[in-house]
Amino acid sequence: MNSTQEKINQLTSLKRLLDSGAINEDEFNKEKSKILNG
Repeated sequence: MNSTQEKINQLTSLKRLLDSGAINEDEFNKEKSKILNG
């Protein structure tokens, strides 16, 4: 089970990937949903 801090860390890393162009917005949103919904 993810703690709040772990979720924040995962979302921050995900945002870096989006900003760098490593993933697109659709991929970002999909992974963000996975993180937030556990």
